[in-house]
Amino acid sequence: LSLAPRHCGIAALLTQTLQRAGRIDEARDLVARLRAAAPEEAEYAVIDARLSFRSGDGERALTSLRAVLEKEPGHLNANLQFAVIVGDRDRPAVNVALERAVAAHPESSEALEQLIGSLGRSRYGSEAAHIERSYQLARQLMERFPQRIPVAARALRTILMRVVDEERMAATGSLQTL
Repeated sequence: LSLAPRHCGIAALLTQTLQRAGRIDEARDLVARLRAAAPEEAEYAVIDARLSFRSGDGERALTSLRAVLEKEPGHLNANLQFAVIVGDRDRPAVNVALERAVAAHPESSEALEQLIGSLGRSRYGSEAAHIERSYQLARQLMERFPQRIPVAARALRTILMRVVDEERMAATGSLQTL
């Protein structure tokens, strides 16, 4: 981080490493310094939210993420982290966040995978419509990101099973391979 002080990916990894090592105060201090040095960098707010959530302060995490999303509705990591934190408590809000992430970042196979899984777990409104949308996105992921299939196999296999698409199911790989 000292060689690349504005590299958000390195900052996120260092924060996570400190947190996992039980050095929460050091992680918080690091994030506070990063945010003070670059208050305009939304990614540092997302790192702070992730640390807050993992430290048990979900409300602080959500407040931080909502502030980022208010300024940048399509922010990829803010939407993905929001989806993780909210989870099953508010599936419609999660789906909106993931739809925003996919729309703003069509190159993100991770956002697409999370949306596929979330839609497959959606029981509000028309469950059939959610399943159909999830299935169409699963097909899209498999076509556009074939290298991602093994990583996304759980979400893919779940929806492919529900629509009984055995051919695509087989294309995800055998259980032994996965």
